[in-house]
Amino acid sequence: MNILEEHKIGLTQLTDLFELNKRQYNTSAYDEANTRTDFIRAEGLIPRRLRRNEGY
Repeated sequence: MNILEEHKIGLTQLTDLFELNKRQYNTSAYDEANTRTDFIRAEGLIPRRLRRNEGY
């Protein structure tokens, strides 16, 4: 499996997660820190060097 296929699988999983929890994401309890943890820092979707440089 190449890196592009791995990213497609990862994005599909994140999309599925979003659809399952859409109601929760629209509440005030779901803040920026949760967003970062669940989506932005998703393993493999942002290269480690970028996460490190951006402070993620």
